[in-house]
Amino acid sequence: MTPDPDLSRQRAEVAAQREELGRTISELADRVDVPARAREQTARVKARLRDVGPDLALGAVALGAAVIATFAIARWLREPPVPD
Repeated sequence: MTPDPDLSRQRAEVAAQREELGRTISELADRVDVPARAREQTARVKARLRDVGPDLALGAVALGAAVIATFAIARWLREPPVPD
């Protein structure tokens, strides 16, 4: 007795559809898992900050120095001249 080729094809199609359905369900579960998505986003932001961190720190120091210098010069220019 030989197996029916049509039955074998149908079983293969059902198995492929089950696999596709499993992947679809997994993708949907990932989309609605808000805490996991938040953790993933946090990890991505942390990785970007690690890469940009030294440049960002240097820029912040330079900006701070510029602000302090601006206020110092403005105050120096506001002071009345000292009489002789």
